[in-house]
Amino acid sequence: MVIGNTKKVLFKIIPYEYRSLELYLEKMALKGWKFEDIEGEFLRFVKIDPTQIRYWVDINGTNTIRNIEDTIKNGWTNKLEWNLIYRYNEIDIYSREDGVEEFHREIDQKEKFKDIAKLSLKNISMTLITVFLLAVTTLSDEFVNIIVNDDKIIMLIITTMIIVYQLTHITSFVTWYIRGRKSLRRNEEVSYEIHWLSKIRIVINTVVIVTGITALIYLGILTPDNSINDIIGVAILLLVILIIINLVGKNSGSVSKKRRIDIFNIIGLVLLISILIGRNYIHKDTNYNNNYNLNNELNLTLEDFNDKSVNTGRNYIHENKGTFASQLWFYDEGSNGELDYNLFESNYKWITDKYLKDRIKWINTLGNSSVEKVNYNEDVTLYTLQERNFYMLVSEDKVIDFINLNYRYDKEEFINKVYEEIFLSKG
Repeated sequence: MVIGNTKKVLFKIIPYEYRSLELYLEKMALKGWKFEDIEGEFLRFVKIDPTQIRYWVDINGTNTIRNIEDTIKNGWTNKLEWNLIYRYNEIDIYSREDGVEEFHREIDQKEKFKDIAKLSLKNISMTLITVFLLAVTTLSDEFVNIIVNDDKIIMLIITTMIIVYQLTHITSFVTWYIRGRKSLRRNEEVSYEIHWLSKIRIVINTVVIVTGITALIYLGILTPDNSINDIIGVAILLLVILIIINLVGKNSGSVSKKRRIDIFNIIGLVLLISILIGRNYIHKDTNYNNNYNLNNELNLTLEDFNDKSVNTGRNYIHENKGTFASQLWFYDEGSNGELDYNLFESNYKWITDKYLKDRIKWINTLGNSSVEKVNYNEDVTLYTLQERNFYMLVSEDKVIDFINLNYRYDKEEFINKVYEEIFLSKG
């Protein structure tokens, strides 16, 4: 991403791949981009004339330059001409613009390998904790709750990609560790350059970021649920706090004392505010909370049984409509009892079969006996559980069930009416 004379590149710094960072910074300098700072997982560059710059990355003292501390202490800085341009946590980055390589002091390669392995494992472990918590909250949801909600499907896709990303990260680390141990046993130099698995990880990471931004815009603007406003409001507040911290807090790592506002924080803030404005415009006439009064367009209501509602305060519909499936909970109280049903629809037979399997499994836990299957006709199957007054009609694309059916109506006529209105009606 290029903005004026500044360029930002996504680059995840991994301790066991530090040599790749050195080579990348040197390549960018030859293209006319000089490294300036690290912001999260992005490297920031400024435009310069193409030049040869030598970079040296030292992670937690595992790759220190030969006698650099003694050189500086004795006033010999001009001889080496190494400049510390970035320091944050365990990472030190030095540069020199004459391009002459400087020999580093001898380091115990086994100790260096051991230290970098520990730092890399620490880096992976911290990320895995976050991914684990994200996976538990996302993957633990029931199938039906996910398949009828596009927002949950998108979150599931993003979470899955993040998990794959981290598994690739772990595989890459394990592969590097095994190869490194073999190299040390053969008295060969351990490679700290990027592995082909890491290239796959970088691609996945980019896809996750792009998908996440797309999902944020889609869910933020089009999802009518009012709770999204609260989430966006909290995110805006956190971004504002982060921007203030960057301005008044300690320097992020750049040796320069100049304070800078991260352009990505500003872009994120503008994006969230735009989404909030867009939501208020699109949903300004909508008071949507998934619970609303009955309407006359439903296929099955009390009117189909020559009845009418006697307690309008308790009438409701709860509906979720997704790309792959929809689910409707209906409740109304009439003079002949309560009409209470759950309707699931999907154009994909495997989704309907999965929902039916899970539904029967759950119903079987409610009684001492199991659900019985009855062939209603060629297209529809009837399932019953007499001890719970449970009835369920199933076709290839629809499932409707009634639990504790206490509506005072002939059961056979009731089932026939449901069949006519749900499975034969085109509405």
